[in-house]
Amino acid sequence: MGIMQKMKAKPASQFDEAVDEALAIYRELSDASNQFGDARDEKMSARGFLNEALRNARTDQKKIEALDKVVARLPEDGNEHLFRFLSTATQQAAATRMDKSVNLRPPVGNLHRLIGGDAADYVGVIVESNALGSNPFELVALAALRATRDFSDNFGNIDNWDKHHAALEEKRRRLDELYAAIAEAWQQAPIEWDGVNPRVRYGDITMPVAPPDTLGERLCVQLCH
Repeated sequence: MGIMQKMKAKPASQFDEAVDEALAIYRELSDASNQFGDARDEKMSARGFLNEALRNARTDQKKIEALDKVVARLPEDGNEHLFRFLSTATQQAAATRMDKSVNLRPPVGNLHRLIGGDAADYVGVIVESNALGSNPFELVALAALRATRDFSDNFGNIDNWDKHHAALEEKRRRLDELYAAIAEAWQQAPIEWDGVNPRVRYGDITMPVAPPDTLGERLCVQLCH
């Protein structure tokens, strides 16, 4: 841009700056929740899912791979609870539909639900896994290993659940701040009048100002759809 063009360029108003930033954040949040169109939008990545399951079980991948080989050689007789628990955990880890009881991250509580919620059956899981020198948390890690290995495309993009959701929360907080700024700075936008009702113009669209508290969100929705 030449010197004369720079001199003639109109500085962006607080309204324009707030809308531009709000629109960018709104699009980021929308893209993050609509990439796959199913539960994968909220699921961990294959690597993240497995790593979290390993941490929950206080073990490592080498030990779970060894457990996988042991379980693969087990007879079904005498290990019915273990196999049923492991099968359900694997199916739910690999599921991409919420109606299939998808696990968005490895479960750490209510593990008895992986075998129908029956306390006696869950005791059977504990007994049968203990006989292998293992436990239900390691079985969940084994389910994670099998699901991420055999159905890797069924996972999302979240490598670290806590960091991901902390970042989302910070973006939502900033978006709320920008909506408030837009509500205060709308007078700086080009204004058209529909009778006595002001409308702001942004790009190719016009939008009623009232109610100003929702103006920012309405602009973002309109511009992104």
